[in-house]
Amino acid sequence: MKVISIFSAFFLISNYANAQYWITGDTVGRKQVFVEQTFEPNTSLIFDIDCDGEADLNIYSNNVISDYNGQFTVIRHNFRFNKVNEVEVLHDFGKIRIYEIGDSLPYADSLWTSLLDYIYLEDRMGSYGQRNIGNKFIAFRKNTIDTAYCFIRLSNFVNTFTIHEIISNCAVNPLDIIITIPEEPEELEKPEEDIITDSLTLIYPNPATFLFNQITIDGIDIKEVVFYDNFGRKLFKVPYTRQMYLPRLPKGLNFVKAIHENGEQEILKLIIQ
Repeated sequence: MKVISIFSAFFLISNYANAQYWITGDTVGRKQVFVEQTFEPNTSLIFDIDCDGEADLNIYSNNVISDYNGQFTVIRHNFRFNKVNEVEVLHDFGKIRIYEIGDSLPYADSLWTSLLDYIYLEDRMGSYGQRNIGNKFIAFRKNTIDTAYCFIRLSNFVNTFTIHEIISNCAVNPLDIIITIPEEPEELEKPEEDIITDSLTLIYPNPATFLFNQITIDGIDIKEVVFYDNFGRKLFKVPYTRQMYLPRLPKGLNFVKAIHENGEQEILKLIIQ
C-alpha cells in the first residue's frame, strides 16, 4: 500500500483491479478552514481551488421568477455552481456525490465530470439534485492535477446553504484569495468620470473594504457581472446574484460591468478601501 499526499489516498492493488481512494475528511497534508456561515438565496461565493490567483468556481443560489406567457408565474429555485478552468465535480448518474467523514472517496477519472452545473434545482416540472444535504462533503478538482482539489463540507435546504468547512491544497482559505491579473487579460475601455451618473443599478457598501466581504448589487434583469481593476483589466466574471461574497479586490478604484438580459451593459465604479 502506497500513501500519497492528497487526503492520505491509498493505492489498493490486487490481482483483479487497481483502485485509488481518499478517506473523506482526512486533512493530512491539506489546509483545513472552518467557515460555518449560512448564505441566503441570491448570494454568490467565489473559490480559487488551486490558489493560483484566478477564480475557478462560483457557487451561487437564487430564486428565478418565470412568467409563462402571462398564464401563471413560477418561482424556480437554483443552487448551482459555475466552473471555469477545467473544473470537475464528482458525480453519480447526473447528481453530485455527497460523502460523510470517513467514507472512501473513489479517484477514478470516469467519476468526474465538467458537465454537471447544479447542486439542486426546482421548477414547475419537478426537482433535481440534492434538496437537503446535511453536513456532507462534495469534491471538486481542476485540470485532473493531484494537488488541485477542493473538498467542501456543506448543508443546504433548497437554495439556502451553509459552508461548514473547506479542505484543499491551498495555504490559505480558497474563499479569500487575491485575484491576480491573467497574462492576457480582457481589457475594458475605461469609462469617463460621468458615464454612470444616471445608472439605475446600485452597488453598496461603496466604498467597500479590502478584506473578503459582501456587496449588494441592486438592478433589474441583470444576467452576469464582470469585475475589472483600475487599469481596465478583467479580474473575473460571475453569474448575477443580488448579494456577492467576493475575494479581495485591489485597493482603490475598480469597475463593475453589469450585463443585462437584453444585452445592455452598465459600467459602475466600486472603491475598495
